[in-house]
Amino acid sequence: MNKMPKIAVIIPHYNQPERLRQCLATLHAQTFPAGQTQIIVGDNNSPDQSALQRLQQEFPAVIFTNAREQGAGPARNAALALVKEDIDLIAFTDADCCPEPDWLIRGIEALQKTGADMVGGGVQVFCQDPDNPTAIECFEKLFAFRQRLYIEKKGFSVTANLLVTKSVADKTGLFRNGLSEDMDYCHRARALGFCLVFSSSFMVNHPARAQWAELKGKWQRLIEERWAGMHEQTGNNVIRGAKWSASAVATGFSCLPHMVIVFTSSRLATSRERLKAAFVLTRIRLWRCQAMFRVMMKKTGWPGRGFVKPTS
Repeated sequence: MNKMPKIAVIIPHYNQPERLRQCLATLHAQTFPAGQTQIIVGDNNSPDQSALQRLQQEFPAVIFTNAREQGAGPARNAALALVKEDIDLIAFTDADCCPEPDWLIRGIEALQKTGADMVGGGVQVFCQDPDNPTAIECFEKLFAFRQRLYIEKKGFSVTANLLVTKSVADKTGLFRNGLSEDMDYCHRARALGFCLVFSSSFMVNHPARAQWAELKGKWQRLIEERWAGMHEQTGNNVIRGAKWSASAVATGFSCLPHMVIVFTSSRLATSRERLKAAFVLTRIRLWRCQAMFRVMMKKTGWPGRGFVKPTS
């Protein structure tokens, strides 16, 4: 890019007005020229519309739109529909993220340096009380948003921190709802020949989940999205069921090798923090194993009807 590109920033939002305010404040503090950005918030029918109206007054340059269909994907799609024709790049982040001041500059540099079409960056987790993190926060510091692994091994970036060319957005199309929309989006883009890379300097900050209910809710959603994505694939239903079951069992046992990360990572400062993280690691992996079997039983009627593809 020989000229300064124009960038649209897409933010899905649901019922987090204070987090969104912090996100918008950090975007307005970017070192990238404000005149080159278009910031669009896709709201997902938040119950407190008065809080959104106050945000509109505080940030008059930001465009707010509403998505009738519930889900982060539809919220992003509603925002994408308002992107200007002269936009060169589209950046995705979430309402509870706070991008670093040089976020957009670093993203552009990564695209220019690598010649890639998409760049996913780091997501740094922070705790409410850094000196006394909860057990869930200790776990999150190690295992939330493992972007390098996702991008280099699994071929996708979370949309909490993703920058793509306008061509990628135009040709890949809209986000799909009811499945892992960021994984699906990146996989569809890569199938079209677009290149995705990771950049550690392209960074946003994200609050760690602090409670068990938050962590469990996240994984319940991801498991159901993964199930929906799997059933779009062709093939023998029995084989798919066997693979799902094997994956569930492997998930339960995966806490054992991951203990190495818990007891060697420099992200945890004390032995107490490591023990907290180890406890949550074991608990969540065993819970995920059980949840995967529960989802399969619920969706298929297994073992009573066998592993069959649901009709709805």
